[in-house]
Amino acid sequence: MKLVILLTLIAIGSRANDAHACSCAMPRIEISPSGTDAPINSTVVVWLPSYESKGAQVSLSLRKKTSGDTVAVDFRNLGSAAVEVIELMPRAKLDANTEYEIVRVEKDGTNPVGQFTTGKHELTAAPVWKGIAKASYLKAVPVCCMCMTADPYAAIELKEPIDAARAAQVRVAIWMAGADGKIDYKKSPVTYHEGSAHLWLGHPSTCAPSNFTFPRSRALRFGIKLVDLAGNASAASEFVLDTTKPIRPPAN
Repeated sequence: MKLVILLTLIAIGSRANDAHACSCAMPRIEISPSGTDAPINSTVVVWLPSYESKGAQVSLSLRKKTSGDTVAVDFRNLGSAAVEVIELMPRAKLDANTEYEIVRVEKDGTNPVGQFTTGKHELTAAPVWKGIAKASYLKAVPVCCMCMTADPYAAIELKEPIDAARAAQVRVAIWMAGADGKIDYKKSPVTYHEGSAHLWLGHPSTCAPSNFTFPRSRALRFGIKLVDLAGNASAASEFVLDTTKPIRPPAN
């Protein structure tokens, strides 16, 4: 998702008269956590672009990289549109100072999609944040040589930007209200977004797959929580989008 966000910002910020403005790399599979010193009570979130899943059910497994021992996990499938989000929740704490890998299980074997290394610590306290500053429902008018789409999307800004160091330690969980207009935070979120100062829902750029499909012709209430790598969640911050009245982005 980091790559998706970066490509989106580049695409939207490019100049319309630049014939080479829309030049995209293929979005990759992303995982969280990644790198080193992951907490031993981590859950694992995988973002799969649609070209990776190809409409079929994807089977993932978490295992120790050196020994190949499989970790017992529970699965949660989230996401919508062209990004599938899969959360693997270990049934016991991970071993300290151990390298793990996430593999895709296929007919002819397994294919690694990412890896991380644990430290010694675990996370127990909920993350603190200041919530949402602004949310807008936008729809651009595509112009020549730009990567923007004509699809509606939401741009969500946070009151306090999440820097790169913290972004690797958190995820943004997003809930949507039911028909009664209420949000049930006891249910699974509709999707996860990686930590960033700017969040996107929908399909603003041809460089990035759509990560959410909006229901039409009604106002939608969303709730967002900052969630750490162990699943501890902050207080919620909510906003409402009128999906019947999208506006044009300022740069369009």
